[in-house]
Amino acid sequence: MMSRRSLGGQRKQRREGGSGSGVKEKLRRREDGTSVRE
Repeated sequence: MMSRRSLGGQRKQRREGGSGSGVKEKLRRREDGTSVRE
């Protein structure tokens, strides 16, 4: 709604704040590449 650049950042924040810290941990593990299945 502000600019396409904002949409990108908002999308990431919405994903992390969607389910709470649980999603944040999953995203962190994915970046680490340890356990993506968990």
